[in-house]
Amino acid sequence: MTFREALQSEINLQGLSVAQIAKDSKLSKGAIYNILNGTTEDARIRPSTRKALATACNREILQDSTGVQFDVPGEQPAIIQASDVSVSSTVVSWLPNRPFLTDRHAGPVFDWLHRMEERGELEELGVVDRVYQNRPDFLSLSILNRGERSIGSIRGEIEVRYDNGPTEQFLLHLAGPVEPGLSAEETVFVCVGTAFQVTMTRAEQADALGVSALTIPDTFRFSGGRGD
Repeated sequence: MTFREALQSEINLQGLSVAQIAKDSKLSKGAIYNILNGTTEDARIRPSTRKALATACNREILQDSTGVQFDVPGEQPAIIQASDVSVSSTVVSWLPNRPFLTDRHAGPVFDWLHRMEERGELEELGVVDRVYQNRPDFLSLSILNRGERSIGSIRGEIEVRYDNGPTEQFLLHLAGPVEPGLSAEETVFVCVGTAFQVTMTRAEQADALGVSALTIPDTFRFSGGRGD
Protein backbone atom coordinates (compact mmCIF):
# COMPACT_ATOMS: atom_id res chain seq x y z
CA MET A 1 0.00 0.00 0.00
CA THR A 2 1.36 3.45 -0.91
CA PHE A 3 1.27 6.38 1.52
CA ARG A 4 -1.58 7.92 -0.50
CA GLU A 5 -3.59 4.71 -0.25
CA ALA A 6 -2.88 4.37 3.49
CA LEU A 7 -3.95 7.98 4.11
CA GLN A 8 -7.13 7.61 2.03
CA SER A 9 -7.96 4.35 3.81
CA GLU A 10 -7.62 6.03 7.21
CA ILE A 11 -9.80 8.93 6.10
CA ASN A 12 -12.47 6.46 4.98
CA LEU A 13 -12.24 4.34 8.13
CA GLN A 14 -12.41 7.25 10.58
CA GLY A 15 -14.67 9.53 8.55
CA LEU A 16 -12.07 12.33 8.69
CA SER A 17 -12.30 15.57 6.73
CA VAL A 18 -9.42 17.11 4.79
CA ALA A 19 -10.13 20.41 6.56
CA GLN A 20 -9.63 18.84 9.99
CA ILE A 21 -6.47 17.02 8.88
CA ALA A 22 -5.11 20.27 7.44
CA LYS A 23 -5.78 22.08 10.71
CA ASP A 24 -4.16 19.40 12.88
CA SER A 25 -1.19 18.79 10.57
CA LYS A 26 -0.61 22.51 9.81
CA LEU A 27 -0.48 21.62 6.10
CA SER A 28 -2.60 23.25 3.41
CA LYS A 29 -5.71 21.55 2.10
CA GLY A 30 -4.26 21.89 -1.40
CA ALA A 31 -1.14 19.96 -0.42
CA ILE A 32 -3.26 17.17 1.08
CA TYR A 33 -5.54 16.97 -1.96
CA ASN A 34 -2.46 16.77 -4.20
CA ILE A 35 -1.32 13.73 -2.25
CA LEU A 36 -4.76 12.08 -2.32
CA ASN A 37 -5.30 12.59 -6.05
CA GLY A 38 -1.78 11.48 -6.97
CA THR A 39 -0.51 14.86 -8.19
CA THR A 40 2.22 14.66 -5.57
CA GLU A 41 3.92 11.32 -6.09
CA ASP A 42 4.75 9.16 -3.09
CA ALA A 43 8.49 9.54 -3.62
CA ARG A 44 8.16 13.34 -3.33
CA ILE A 45 6.31 13.32 0.00
CA ARG A 46 8.72 14.45 2.70
CA PRO A 47 9.14 12.32 5.85
CA SER A 48 8.08 15.30 7.97
CA THR A 49 4.89 15.64 5.89
CA ARG A 50 4.12 11.94 6.25
CA LYS A 51 4.59 12.13 10.01
CA ALA A 52 2.43 15.24 10.32
CA LEU A 53 -0.42 13.68 8.35
CA ALA A 54 -0.26 10.42 10.29
CA THR A 55 -0.28 12.32 13.59
CA ALA A 56 -3.28 14.36 12.42
CA CYS A 57 -5.08 11.02 11.89
CA ASN A 58 -3.99 9.94 15.41
CA ARG A 59 -1.84 7.24 13.82
CA GLU A 60 1.81 6.39 13.36
CA ILE A 61 3.47 5.13 10.18
CA LEU A 62 4.70 1.58 9.76
CA GLN A 63 6.59 0.57 6.64
CA ASP A 64 7.99 -2.78 5.54
CA SER A 65 8.45 -4.78 2.35
CA THR A 66 4.68 -4.87 1.77
CA GLY A 67 4.29 -1.07 1.84
CA VAL A 68 2.92 1.60 4.18
CA GLN A 69 0.46 1.06 7.03
CA PHE A 70 -1.02 3.48 9.56
CA ASP A 71 -1.24 2.06 13.07
CA VAL A 72 -2.63 3.10 16.46
CA PRO A 73 0.12 4.79 18.51
CA GLY A 74 1.43 2.56 21.24
CA GLU A 75 0.06 -0.63 19.70
CA GLN A 76 3.09 -1.65 17.67
CA PRO A 77 5.72 -1.85 20.48
CA ALA A 78 3.69 -4.60 22.13
CA ILE A 79 3.63 -6.67 18.96
CA ILE A 80 5.81 -9.76 18.78
CA GLN A 81 6.66 -11.95 15.83
CA ALA A 82 3.60 -13.72 14.47
CA SER A 83 3.43 -17.39 15.34
CA ASP A 84 2.15 -20.30 13.29
CA VAL A 85 -0.58 -20.99 15.85
CA SER A 86 -3.98 -19.76 14.75
CA VAL A 87 -6.32 -17.95 17.13
CA SER A 88 -9.33 -20.25 17.42
CA SER A 89 -11.25 -17.69 19.50
CA THR A 90 -11.40 -15.27 16.53
CA VAL A 91 -13.68 -16.22 13.64
CA VAL A 92 -13.03 -14.58 10.26
CA SER A 93 -15.67 -15.12 7.58
CA TRP A 94 -17.10 -13.70 4.35
CA LEU A 95 -20.55 -12.08 4.38
CA PRO A 96 -22.10 -11.68 0.91
CA ASN A 97 -25.24 -9.69 0.08
CA ARG A 98 -24.39 -6.87 2.47
CA PRO A 99 -24.88 -3.09 2.13
CA PHE A 100 -21.89 -0.81 1.62
CA LEU A 101 -20.44 0.48 4.90
CA THR A 102 -19.41 4.10 4.31
CA ASP A 103 -17.37 4.25 7.53
CA ARG A 104 -15.71 0.83 7.24
CA HIS A 105 -14.62 -0.20 3.78
CA ALA A 106 -11.37 -1.07 2.02
CA GLY A 107 -10.63 2.20 0.22
CA PRO A 108 -7.77 0.95 -2.03
CA VAL A 109 -9.93 -1.93 -3.27
CA PHE A 110 -12.77 0.35 -4.37
CA ASP A 111 -10.34 2.88 -5.87
CA TRP A 112 -9.03 0.03 -8.02
CA LEU A 113 -12.55 -1.08 -8.97
CA HIS A 114 -13.38 2.48 -10.08
CA ARG A 115 -10.24 2.65 -12.22
CA MET A 116 -10.96 -0.71 -13.83
CA GLU A 117 -14.55 0.28 -14.54
CA GLU A 118 -13.51 3.62 -16.06
CA ARG A 119 -11.05 1.83 -18.35
CA GLY A 120 -13.73 -0.59 -19.48
CA GLU A 121 -11.85 -3.60 -18.09
CA LEU A 122 -14.67 -4.45 -15.69
CA GLU A 123 -18.21 -3.87 -16.91
CA GLU A 124 -21.65 -3.79 -15.24
CA LEU A 125 -20.30 -2.85 -11.80
CA GLY A 126 -21.96 0.52 -11.19
CA VAL A 127 -20.23 0.69 -7.79
CA VAL A 128 -21.05 4.35 -7.13
CA ASP A 129 -24.74 3.87 -7.98
CA ARG A 130 -24.91 0.84 -5.73
CA VAL A 131 -23.38 2.78 -2.84
CA TYR A 132 -25.91 5.60 -3.09
CA GLN A 133 -28.84 3.28 -3.71
CA ASN A 134 -27.80 1.19 -0.70
CA ARG A 135 -27.93 -1.98 -2.77
CA PRO A 136 -27.10 -5.21 -0.85
CA ASP A 137 -24.58 -6.31 -3.47
CA PHE A 138 -21.38 -6.07 -1.43
CA LEU A 139 -19.02 -8.55 0.17
CA SER A 140 -17.97 -7.96 3.77
CA LEU A 141 -15.28 -9.48 5.94
CA SER A 142 -16.62 -10.31 9.40
CA ILE A 143 -14.51 -10.56 12.57
CA LEU A 144 -16.12 -12.26 15.58
CA ASN A 145 -14.20 -12.04 18.87
CA ARG A 146 -15.01 -15.12 20.95
CA GLY A 147 -11.97 -14.64 23.17
CA GLU A 148 -11.38 -12.84 26.44
CA ARG A 149 -9.17 -9.98 25.16
CA SER A 150 -9.95 -6.96 23.02
CA ILE A 151 -8.63 -7.20 19.46
CA GLY A 152 -6.66 -4.09 18.55
CA SER A 153 -6.51 -4.69 14.81
CA ILE A 154 -6.61 -7.29 12.06
CA ARG A 155 -4.13 -7.33 9.20
CA GLY A 156 -4.08 -9.50 6.12
CA GLU A 157 -3.88 -9.65 2.36
CA ILE A 158 -6.56 -10.49 -0.18
CA GLU A 159 -6.15 -11.51 -3.80
CA VAL A 160 -8.95 -10.87 -6.28
CA ARG A 161 -8.89 -12.99 -9.42
CA TYR A 162 -11.48 -12.41 -12.14
CA ASP A 163 -12.25 -15.24 -14.56
CA ASN A 164 -10.39 -14.31 -17.77
CA GLY A 165 -9.81 -10.86 -16.31
CA PRO A 166 -7.56 -8.81 -14.05
CA THR A 167 -5.95 -10.05 -10.85
CA GLU A 168 -4.88 -7.77 -8.02
CA GLN A 169 -3.61 -8.03 -4.43
CA PHE A 170 -4.43 -5.67 -1.56
CA LEU A 171 -3.35 -5.13 2.01
CA LEU A 172 -6.17 -4.98 4.55
CA HIS A 173 -5.97 -3.27 7.94
CA LEU A 174 -9.12 -3.42 10.05
CA ALA A 175 -8.73 -1.09 13.00
CA GLY A 176 -10.30 -2.08 16.31
CA PRO A 177 -11.07 -2.40 18.98
CA VAL A 178 -13.29 -5.46 18.73
CA GLU A 179 -14.33 -6.24 22.28
CA PRO A 180 -14.91 -9.80 23.59
CA GLY A 181 -18.26 -11.17 22.48
CA LEU A 182 -18.67 -8.56 19.74
CA SER A 183 -18.04 -8.51 15.99
CA ALA A 184 -16.86 -6.05 13.37
CA GLU A 185 -17.52 -5.89 9.66
CA GLU A 186 -15.73 -4.22 6.75
CA THR A 187 -16.88 -3.93 3.14
CA VAL A 188 -14.15 -5.40 0.93
CA PHE A 189 -15.66 -5.99 -2.54
CA VAL A 190 -18.75 -5.89 -4.75
CA CYS A 191 -20.58 -9.02 -5.90
CA VAL A 192 -21.72 -8.09 -9.38
CA GLY A 193 -20.58 -8.56 -12.97
CA THR A 194 -18.00 -11.12 -14.11
CA ALA A 195 -17.29 -14.21 -11.99
CA PHE A 196 -14.36 -13.91 -9.61
CA GLN A 197 -12.82 -15.33 -6.47
CA VAL A 198 -11.36 -13.64 -3.38
CA THR A 199 -8.68 -15.34 -1.31
CA MET A 200 -7.35 -14.11 2.03
CA THR A 201 -3.78 -14.84 3.13
CA ARG A 202 -1.35 -13.97 5.92
CA ALA A 203 -4.04 -12.88 8.37
CA GLU A 204 -3.04 -11.92 11.90
CA GLN A 205 -4.53 -10.11 14.85
CA ALA A 206 -2.93 -7.74 17.35
CA ASP A 207 -4.01 -7.64 20.99
CA ALA A 208 -2.46 -6.91 24.38
CA LEU A 209 -0.26 -10.01 24.18
CA GLY A 210 1.15 -9.32 20.73
CA VAL A 211 0.43 -10.67 17.24
CA SER A 212 -0.95 -14.11 16.42
CA ALA A 213 -1.80 -15.78 13.13
CA LEU A 214 -5.48 -16.19 12.28
CA THR A 215 -7.34 -19.03 10.64
CA ILE A 216 -8.41 -17.61 7.28
CA PRO A 217 -11.78 -18.29 5.64
CA ASP A 218 -12.07 -20.46 2.55
CA THR A 219 -11.79 -18.75 -0.83
CA PHE A 220 -14.97 -16.84 -1.66
CA ARG A 221 -16.35 -17.62 -5.10
CA PHE A 222 -18.80 -15.39 -6.99
CA SER A 223 -20.39 -17.04 -10.00
CA GLY A 224 -21.30 -13.78 -11.76
CA GLY A 225 -24.46 -11.84 -12.54
CA ARG A 226 -26.69 -9.42 -10.61
CA GLY A 227 -25.99 -6.59 -13.02
CA ASP A 228 -28.61 -3.95 -13.83
